[in-house]
Amino acid sequence: MFIDSLIISYIWIIWIISDPVVNILAYSFFHDNRNKSYQIIYFSNTITSCFIFIEYYAYIIYIILKKKGNKKYEYFINIPHIKCVVHNSYRCHCTNKKIKIYSEDELQSIEEYTYFYTIYFNWKIIMLLNIPYMLKYYILNKNILKSKKEINLFYV
Repeated sequence: MFIDSLIISYIWIIWIISDPVVNILAYSFFHDNRNKSYQIIYFSNTITSCFIFIEYYAYIIYIILKKKGNKKYEYFINIPHIKCVVHNSYRCHCTNKKIKIYSEDELQSIEEYTYFYTIYFNWKIIMLLNIPYMLKYYILNKNILKSKKEINLFYV
């Protein structure tokens, strides 16, 4: 799993909770003055968006400042496979069982995933695969527009 997806999931939780709460509070306190409530909602959404932006890129900036930006293993979360005796769980994140070194299977899995990602999510390949669909859509819409014009001319 990417660390980015973990950060994004936390950001979504914060956003889903904070946005409706601000809207409800603004409408309940300023129900007579709609202009004021819209201003409060606008500024709170702006602040929340800036916070989300900063929170998302903070980890990436942290990795770059530590000069580990080119190490692909820094972007993955290792799910430990040993059992934590303290919490009786395989999924806890305590320091008693944190794995610092990847096994050979995990390294191979990361290599395969990054290879798959670089091959199949290349923008050139995505564009080349979508060109036939875009042309088909364009030709179909062009024919539909022609037929609509002919129908309109017929009824005039």
